Amino acid sequence: MSRLFYRGLLLALAYVLMVDGYLRLRTGSSHITLIRDVIPWGFSLIGVGVLSVRRQRPGKIPMLGLVLAFILLAIAEIFNPDTISPVLGVQALRQDLEFVPLFFISYAVMDTDRRLMGLAIVFVGAGVANGIISFVQSNLTPAQLSSWGPGFSSLYTASYINGIYHSAAVYISSSGSGAVRPSALGGDQGFGGVLGMCALPLAVALVVNARRPLHRWLAIASIPAIVVAVITSQTRAAVIGAVVALVVFLMFLAVHRRAVAGPLLAVVVVGLLLIGLGGYNLGRYATISPSHFASTFGSQRGASINLIPTYAVRFPFGAGLGTAGPASTLGASVNTGKFSGENGFTFLILELGLPGLLCVMALFGAALRRGTRVAVAPGSAESRLYLAALTAGLFGCAALWLSGGVTAAPPLSPFIWVALGTISAWSSRAWVRAGARGPAGARE
Repeated sequence: MSRLFYRGLLLALAYVLMVDGYLRLRTGSSHITLIRDVIPWGFSLIGVGVLSVRRQRPGKIPMLGLVLAFILLAIAEIFNPDTISPVLGVQALRQDLEFVPLFFISYAVMDTDRRLMGLAIVFVGAGVANGIISFVQSNLTPAQLSSWGPGFSSLYTASYINGIYHSAAVYISSSGSGAVRPSALGGDQGFGGVLGMCALPLAVALVVNARRPLHRWLAIASIPAIVVAVITSQTRAAVIGAVVALVVFLMFLAVHRRAVAGPLLAVVVVGLLLIGLGGYNLGRYATISPSHFASTFGSQRGASINLIPTYAVRFPFGAGLGTAGPASTLGASVNTGKFSGENGFTFLILELGLPGLLCVMALFGAALRRGTRVAVAPGSAESRLYLAALTAGLFGCAALWLSGGVTAAPPLSPFIWVALGTISAWSSRAWVRAGARGPAGARE
């Protein structure tokens, strides 16, 4: 049963990261995204059924209290006076709870070195695939990419008024013409870059843990494609998050005192690639150089950050489900479209109020603390590196809190819940003290 759930988890992740968004844009149907919920929710219900039939009670699950509190706070928002109706509230609830089952599935099945490696391979493979497609799309005009399907047309057909493209997916290049921010294999602009941020530390972990030269070189070869996904996404937050994640992971490597030839080679590859892309359309990234970062941050994010205390006072218990984020298209709240959920703080305040914001912040804090602990704890050296890579990815996600609601949509939402569940499983006090190889002391 455990093996079935593990394979189902990898299948669900592969579908979400490489198929779901592309199909939605290709067909123009938003209902097709319901397919991605079948495996995680179906397996969760099966798991509950198995435990009920066998009359088994799961052991103590680290961070479970915070996860359940998050679920209950989200459900309670259905009855917020600003939520137009319970029916619309339930539909809008999807953006908050859609990938929560991945926490429980990951906790149950991610218990060996080999399974951690399989998880890393899925994220790295998805990063490579998105990098390739992102590179192709980055060389197309908005009109050319719009011809890929109805969803692409809706995303990239931007109105052009007074010399400005009114679309987040289209920007003005250094040549003065409209250029695209690729969606890669996702359903929105910048998807490949954010996924690349999560996959980059895992790719380096595969390099270090590889036992055969062929496997090591395959892992090394994946890094340029992942970096291409980040760079061509034209998403500044993805670049910042990727740097944070990579630096944190290299710090974990230093603590491990592992051979650093693989990581150093990976860094060299990244550096050479960035130099090679110097002639590429990197105009948007000039604004996050050290000399421009402060001014860019103030002009781009200052206004939304100033809204945090304002919203905290005005909406201490939320502004109604679907006020911001992907679910805002449902019109489930009387406040839909009236307020900005541009950063993670304002998004969570509008959706779940101050209790929801504090709950998610506590969950992130607990995960980063536990992840750091398991990354340096006694046990299998391989597992520690994969766990360090997942934790580094969470640090990257934390860096993106000022740029959007990181818990609301793929690829960050599934990565976060899988990372939380995996870290929870491996942070069991019993195995940390005993120095066992995994939560159950097993290794496949």
